[in-house]
Amino acid sequence: MGHGGDGATQHLVPTKVTGGGIGEAMVVQVAAGSRHTMALTASGELYAWGKGDHGQLGHGGKEHMAVPRVVGGIGGAVVGIAGGGSHSL
Repeated sequence: MGHGGDGATQHLVPTKVTGGGIGEAMVVQVAAGSRHTMALTASGELYAWGKGDHGQLGHGGKEHMAVPRVVGGIGGAVVGIAGGGSHSL
């Protein structure tokens, strides 16, 4: 589910993620965990989507997100990101 779009289709080649809130923001870093993805923009905003059953998306719950959604409460202060099996840094 970490690849966006319809949340069910797997892709073997890079595919543009549609929907969500990234819009025209310039993404400067992408990181992936086991089944979730994060994107960091040039302005320091963090977006996360995919499986969230361990709270790894940072949205305050354990729901899955099929499209990117900004992680609130950070205030544009993120400078680097990394993902693991069921966690995000």
